[in-house]
Amino acid sequence: MKIAVDVDDVLTYTGEKYIEYHNKRFGTHLRPEEFYDFDCLKRYGFSSKERFRRVLEYVKNETPKMKPVSGANEVLQNLKKKHELIVITGRSNDIMGKTEKWVKVHYPDVFSDFISTNVHHINGGKDKGQIAEELGVDLIIDDYMGYAIECANQGIGVLLMTRPWNVSEEIENNLIVRVDSWEEIAQKIR
Repeated sequence: MKIAVDVDDVLTYTGEKYIEYHNKRFGTHLRPEEFYDFDCLKRYGFSSKERFRRVLEYVKNETPKMKPVSGANEVLQNLKKKHELIVITGRSNDIMGKTEKWVKVHYPDVFSDFISTNVHHINGGKDKGQIAEELGVDLIIDDYMGYAIECANQGIGVLLMTRPWNVSEEIENNLIVRVDSWEEIAQKIR
């Protein structure tokens, strides 16, 4: 089976760390519990261009310091024995070098390919579901309901990592299964 894995909030803790960074860097008072949707800065009146600039600054500066998600490496090391694993991320092409380097350090010899949808670029990118379908992906592990729906609409199974921005969203497609941890992912994939 070919399995695609997202980076942010699947392989590394990004959301809450971004809020900490944003508060320190920009003097805001965002709280993790306010991060109930994927684009928390939109509620504070920042333009798309400014939101993108701030997120890109964070990812460029902080990627080397990011921590891996607990339990992910052990599960992925076991999965790679039976499955082909690739990374498909919405991170923009201009930060893929740092992203790939970080993944290779924290998840050595796990992934055979690294693909950017470039969707977080200010000019937009490609549909994650379409890319996954073109690459012959059977299953994707992601944290964003929008991408989960895109993939499920292409007939691709999805393990949706529970995160604050998706916990209240109802799952309306039987190809999408909610999971709370990498240990639970290990139980779902054989």
